[in-house]
Amino acid sequence: KYKLPKTYIVDVAGQVSHEAVAKIKKGMWLAEGKTHRAAVKILRKRRTGSTIEITISQGLNRQIRRMLAKVGLKVKSLKRTKIGKIEIRGLGVGKSRALTSVEIRYLKSIKSK
Repeated sequence: KYKLPKTYIVDVAGQVSHEAVAKIKKGMWLAEGKTHRAAVKILRKRRTGSTIEITISQGLNRQIRRMLAKVGLKVKSLKRTKIGKIEIRGLGVGKSRALTSVEIRYLKSIKSK
């Protein structure tokens, strides 16, 4: 609703080509229409698998998986690491933590825009 960017770390099977990265960055057509531009960074590149960081501002259903499938990459694991400026690092599956006062102010400032 507030178009907060969401950042993910994705492990994929095989190597990520520069062409695939360019297509994802530019935006691509999915069933609902064209995706917005995405920020993509290759963190690790191996013959058997690669790790990339992707930041999107939409949030279409299974968007990351579908975008990667469209460029021929199969997702092995997908983990959200940030929502806006809020880091999710260190939280286990199903766990939560209290937001800091800085994080609360940040979220309130977005809501009021």
